[in-house]
Amino acid sequence: MKVISIAYKIFFGILLLSGFFLTLMWITVDRMYADVLKEKEIQYNITVSNKTKEQFDFIIDLMNRTLNSFIENDSLQNLLYSEAPNQGDRDTEEEKQSVTTLLNNTLELQSFIHSIHVLGVNDLTLSTHNAVLDAEGLAFYREYLSHARSNYSRKGTWSTLHNANTGPSYTVKVLSYTHPVYDKNSHRFLGVIIINLDYEVLQKMFFATSIQLNDRAIIVNSEGEILFNYPHFIDFHSIFTDYPELLENRTMQFNAKIFGKENLIVSETIDLADLKVVRIIPADTMTKDLNNIVTSTKSILILCIMICIFYAIWLTTTITRPLRVLTEACNRIEQSDLSARVQIRTKDEFGLLGKTFNLMVEQLSRNFERELTDQKRKSEIQFQLLQAQINPHFLYNTLDSIKWMAVMQDVNNIAEMSTALIHLLKYNLQQSDASATLKEELESVKNYITIQKFRYGDTFTYTTDISDDTLDCCVLRFVLQPLVENCIIHGFDDIDSSYRIHIAAFIQNDCLHIRVIDNGNGMNQEERSRVNLGVSKQKGRFSNIGTQNIRERIKLYFGDDYNLIYDSEPNVVTVAELILPVIYATPDEKN
Repeated sequence: MKVISIAYKIFFGILLLSGFFLTLMWITVDRMYADVLKEKEIQYNITVSNKTKEQFDFIIDLMNRTLNSFIENDSLQNLLYSEAPNQGDRDTEEEKQSVTTLLNNTLELQSFIHSIHVLGVNDLTLSTHNAVLDAEGLAFYREYLSHARSNYSRKGTWSTLHNANTGPSYTVKVLSYTHPVYDKNSHRFLGVIIINLDYEVLQKMFFATSIQLNDRAIIVNSEGEILFNYPHFIDFHSIFTDYPELLENRTMQFNAKIFGKENLIVSETIDLADLKVVRIIPADTMTKDLNNIVTSTKSILILCIMICIFYAIWLTTTITRPLRVLTEACNRIEQSDLSARVQIRTKDEFGLLGKTFNLMVEQLSRNFERELTDQKRKSEIQFQLLQAQINPHFLYNTLDSIKWMAVMQDVNNIAEMSTALIHLLKYNLQQSDASATLKEELESVKNYITIQKFRYGDTFTYTTDISDDTLDCCVLRFVLQPLVENCIIHGFDDIDSSYRIHIAAFIQNDCLHIRVIDNGNGMNQEERSRVNLGVSKQKGRFSNIGTQNIRERIKLYFGDDYNLIYDSEPNVVTVAELILPVIYATPDEKN
């Protein structure tokens, strides 16, 4: 069987793997990301080129706000409601003057408005100062009044493009918007307000936006009449002949070949107006940046392929021999031969690696078994020492309680207290297993509380709030009693006060949280920080070793992710919170 050199394997392996991933990247960029980026760039160009619609939306919205202010004007309402607005009495003339001033002021503030007319069913006629209403013009606008009155509609209507008189033999093109006016109280039809938009001003604004965006744009009404178009010398009527759905649908977006080139046609309806904005965006200008990115990416990929080829050649010639020697030595060690050594004399990283490898094997050979044995002994001794530190301290306090009971009482409740003590000692002295269920630990605390009740009487109460899904969770044995003991011994100084100890347990974020809460003396910020950092002190609430022992046991058995944390507000509340992993006891452990 022919053996293929490792040099060729490394070379062709790196070459093929690099080629595969680079080809995959090429296909991904070309087929997936290119399409996504193309769509995003098209949407971006559509959004950027939407300024024309935004400007017309703004103008129409401003016009509607102006109309609403007119309709709500009390003077205008009174004039339209009056049965004889043209009699010439003083109050009527003042109201006419007020409304006319309001119309003229609006005309000065909003340059796109050419003129404003108010026509009432009571023959009231008001106009801005620049409007001239002859008999023909008045008849023209009266038709809009009749139309609005017969339709009973509260919506405004748009006219086609027409001429408006501004003086003798002088007219301007305008777009008229007619809005009905109803009485605010009786909702009776009173008349109409007609706002004439200056076609020339709107056209200049339209041209300025289109020129800035280099955009082909059209504004057309629902009847197909083109009001504005840019460039103005191009005839766009054929577009609406070929695609009549542009006038029927509120919004559209599709690709079409117009004027011999691919374009994206976007149609949107101007809010509150019977107008549509149609934009024709060349496809090549929308994806220009994307095409540059794709071309640059492909060039980079080709360069990467060339670099990978040279790198494969260099790597093959550099690491083949040292790699083979190290591989053979590793195979020997894998077969439990710790006498394997390598001979690599190159003055580079491989030479240093060979020396380090030899030292590592020697160190492993000497220390492997000893380390395992020492680690096991260390864990056992640490637990025994910690348990030995805690048990005598608790036993002293318990016996002291029994002594005081015997002195203070006639030993009537000694049996009950002794029973609790027996159960408590039996539970705490079971050192064959370092863990217990939370249910067992709480029962041990209950026995401890029973004993302390004989000593302290009714100076404190004990309550629990334990979630059912936590009762079978494994905890360290004898972990809660030292915390409860701290509450009683160091937190409750005044025997006349009413103290409370509360234990809560719940599961949150895949961790078991057990809180021991009391309302005793508490700690200030400095003391709390010292306790949480495990810094011992000579005097004070936590001069004993219980708290630090609990923290060390948690770290030893569960790791550094779990801890005992104190939070306290002096003379209000103190919370000792155990954070442990959620480990449920097996049926054998429960028994």
